Amino acid sequence: MSLQEKLDGDRRRAILRLISTGGESTEVIVLDVLRKTSHGFRLTRARVRADFDWLRERHLIDVEMLGDTLMVATITDIGEEVLVNARRVAGVSAARRRDL
Repeated sequence: MSLQEKLDGDRRRAILRLISTGGESTEVIVLDVLRKTSHGFRLTRARVRADFDWLRERHLIDVEMLGDTLMVATITDIGEEVLVNARRVAGVSAARRRDL
């Protein structure tokens, strides 16, 4: 696994965790929170949108458009299973023991 693949997987797990914590979240909120953490290095709204699309394609989140400009995501049951390591999805880092 390359360093970039590891960073992508960690970022996607962080996005799932953020969405799960609040029940739903917009790409703007996710971007703001991730920018305030170690995941925020050179993070753009386009990158978060691409991750939302990637997660949606794997049925880990549902996405609704608010107007034509804002994505609102909610976590699915499959996404919740990934968060607790009950299911693995390539491209999303597994939770560390201390995160469970």
